[in-house]
Amino acid sequence: MKKSNVEVVKDLESFVIFQSTCECGDSGHTLRVMVEDWGEKWNDPTNIMATFFFKCGRFENNIEDNFFKRIWSRLKDVCKILFTGFLILEEEFIFRDREHLKDFTNTLEEAINQIEKRIKTKETKV
Repeated sequence: MKKSNVEVVKDLESFVIFQSTCECGDSGHTLRVMVEDWGEKWNDPTNIMATFFFKCGRFENNIEDNFFKRIWSRLKDVCKILFTGFLILEEEFIFRDREHLKDFTNTLEEAINQIEKRIKTKETKV
């Protein structure tokens, strides 16, 4: 099921994974969503979880084109990682238009419905 920039990557018994690419033009920007049945794990047959994975294309600090300022900025980020254990990176994910966003939400809804159907068939078998 390929829609406007949204495609199903994996469709297995207990989960569905689909992804969409960002409209910024960088092929490294993808938003991947995994919708899965967590009923057995939590003893609740209606428990469905959606996990969103966002992949940043690359880490860049575009502080002018001054080499020393760029290196200093990167050294500060390295120190943050060394002394705090983490660094917060933020990226934008751009949906091209209303259709792209609608296709994304429709695919999410379809994945949820597929998992719900599979849960019901499991319950009827038991």
